[in-house]
Amino acid sequence: MSHRYEKLLTPLVLPNGQVLRNRMVQPKCAPDQNQGPETWPTDQFIHFHRDSARRGNSLVVVCDADRPFVRTLPETHDFAHSFHFDLSNPATNNYLCQLSDDVHFYGSKVVVQMSTSFPNGVTLGGKNPDFSDMGNGRMPMPPATAATKEQMQEAIDAFVKQCLRYKDWGFDGVSTGVTGLDRETDIRTDEYGGSTENRCRFTLELCEAVKKACGKEFIIHIMMMGEAPKGGGMTIMKEGYYLEDTITFAKLAEGVVDLITVRENGAPKSHPTGYTFSEREHDCIGYCKAMKEAGVKIPLAVAGGFQDPGEMEDILESGVCDLISIGRGQFTDADYYTKVLEERGEDIRPCLRCNRCHGIRKGPWHSVCAVNPEFNMETKIQRMIKPAERVKKVAIIGGGPAGMQAAITAADRGHKVVLFEKTDYLGGQLYHADHFSFKWPFRNYRLWLIREMEKKGVEVRLNCAPTAEDLKAEGYDAVLAATGAKAKVPNIEGMHNADGSAAIRTCHDVIGKESELGKHVIMVGCSETGVETACYLAQNGHDVTCLTRQDRLAKDASPLHSITIAYIAVDEEGYGGMEPFWHKFKNLKGITKATTTKVTAKTVTYVDENGVEHTIEGDDVIVCGGVEPCVDAALQYATVAPEFYLIGDVAGAGNIRSSIHRAFGAASQL
Repeated sequence: MSHRYEKLLTPLVLPNGQVLRNRMVQPKCAPDQNQGPETWPTDQFIHFHRDSARRGNSLVVVCDADRPFVRTLPETHDFAHSFHFDLSNPATNNYLCQLSDDVHFYGSKVVVQMSTSFPNGVTLGGKNPDFSDMGNGRMPMPPATAATKEQMQEAIDAFVKQCLRYKDWGFDGVSTGVTGLDRETDIRTDEYGGSTENRCRFTLELCEAVKKACGKEFIIHIMMMGEAPKGGGMTIMKEGYYLEDTITFAKLAEGVVDLITVRENGAPKSHPTGYTFSEREHDCIGYCKAMKEAGVKIPLAVAGGFQDPGEMEDILESGVCDLISIGRGQFTDADYYTKVLEERGEDIRPCLRCNRCHGIRKGPWHSVCAVNPEFNMETKIQRMIKPAERVKKVAIIGGGPAGMQAAITAADRGHKVVLFEKTDYLGGQLYHADHFSFKWPFRNYRLWLIREMEKKGVEVRLNCAPTAEDLKAEGYDAVLAATGAKAKVPNIEGMHNADGSAAIRTCHDVIGKESELGKHVIMVGCSETGVETACYLAQNGHDVTCLTRQDRLAKDASPLHSITIAYIAVDEEGYGGMEPFWHKFKNLKGITKATTTKVTAKTVTYVDENGVEHTIEGDDVIVCGGVEPCVDAALQYATVAPEFYLIGDVAGAGNIRSSIHRAFGAASQL
């Protein structure tokens, strides 16, 4: 009998004879901040990889985390909060053995991600690239010297020695990259420089040495971008490497490499968000297709924003690749594999591609999932939640994301749930996702919440704003108020009418009504919300001027894999650097360090950082002044039932992750 995801569930035999139980693999993507200062894998760390196997991945990649340098970094640095394991302590090895055993329990393979290292000031190619400071310009790197053959052999010997240790600890193989492939950093004139074949030579010798020492069955997995013509990650080179180089390496590696995972070009695309790619658009598929057509025989996996098993099935059926690498797409749903087996792909909780699981490069220092409140809590959640003792009648006030999550959780606990929404639609502030093209992950999430409520039997009453007396008459046991927040208008001259009402439209007022605005729009206040609205208006043909008191637009946004890092721009010298999303729009400009002092319907007066006053004119003025919780609307229900909870923005949650998390927490107590 055929299965909806038959190809995805089909085992794959690697060139070395090892069998992967299906076509899903997990890349090296352990949340950096899921444990504390312990120099050994905690149960949470072990559980993450154990659960990765349980969620269906046939191959699990673990980071070789012997990196004491992270403890020397300043507290404000993201990596300072990452894990470091003291592998010189034999007791640490015990936990790594437990980790490999736990992965094997589910029939999956586990490999360790490692890289070679040379002494300070030494590189394989002999030249350091320029380096980008998260899109803030080029920084010259110190001069480098080319590694000698003795140093190359020492690096290989150290790598092989570590592979043997991991093999002893139960690991099935190693994952690494291709060292020296970038053209710009290569200035060698011997057999390790110049041609693609020469630039691949060191990595091939490394892999051959591992095979010789660890045996044919020891898996060698290569992770690489399909091409990096302007450099990958944060590197900003005139020349990195091209698809033809990747193909050449893959052909030379036959017989020694067992699997190649092909990623997107550069950090923004390899950690895709709604700002960097659209649904079903993956450059890595094109890379793999070209590699297959060129005759590459090594199994290929694609990586970069995959989650939908239906899409993955189609890709595998097309023959362009052999496996799919899934990271964040499985974090969202603990039952991912179960839903695949049961042919229920549409029930998988959508990933927002927000990268909160990677951290946000500023506090709070915690790897979380915006939509899965149990993520990174799996080892303790059972102690935090008790089973429901009886069926309760529960009222949810407000149909935003927090209200819908609370309704789903309460229904999962067996309660009878009624959700009241005063408007004619569900989603609350997520409604903007239906209009912003780059918010398509949020649109999918909103639709999933609605489907889940329907499937779980939640009664939804739209266009309904009950009074406290209405609810008392229906006899509810618990009320959860998710009355949300409303736009706040700052106390600036011209912002309010004589009666105190807002004289200027807010971001919320223009979504879906951009056609009512004139050509030139002035946006006062440019937090992440304001900048997203400005981008939305710019996409729809408006010329937008953004004013902010801060030293940059969207200062509240995470500088790590978000709107602040959305693409690699190439300058006139041929260098590429990561740029924020809003730089894509030529009709959007920002004025920073600007304090707005007065507005009218068509003008904004502000004082610049030097105290000089300016007035600019447009067709419309919009303000983004934040939001304030609708507390009074919620508290009217405080005495309706024995149990009462504030959830979502009305509880001061502030963002979708905290709103969902607290809604889940409150509903779990019912």
